[in-house]
Amino acid sequence: MKKFFSKERNVVITMIILSLIVIYTGVYLFLYFNLHINGKKKIEVDYKSEYKDKGATYKIFNIDLSKHIKTKNKVNTKKMGTYKVTYSIGYLFIDIKRSRTVIVKDLKAPVI
Repeated sequence: MKKFFSKERNVVITMIILSLIVIYTGVYLFLYFNLHINGKKKIEVDYKSEYKDKGATYKIFNIDLSKHIKTKNKVNTKKMGTYKVTYSIGYLFIDIKRSRTVIVKDLKAPVI
């Protein structure tokens, strides 16, 4: 009687697992590079000014799926500091995220 886990069977199982990892990585990278941040990835905003985020776009094969992007934005221009705006979109078991850094600081020249 043959062993349940023969050498050949282990090789086949390993090849299947490696193939799935390669496919998952390819899909992830394909989806990741289709999420684009509008504007610069790092910006400075004047303290106590209005901040309007430019958002992000997501297109696959010329189909605009930007409306499915979730944005996490907690920029407070009344408090100086560094903030992160995160854009995410999910597809099946993959969650793609990109982020923008927003630095709130006093950009006005001092009055002497």
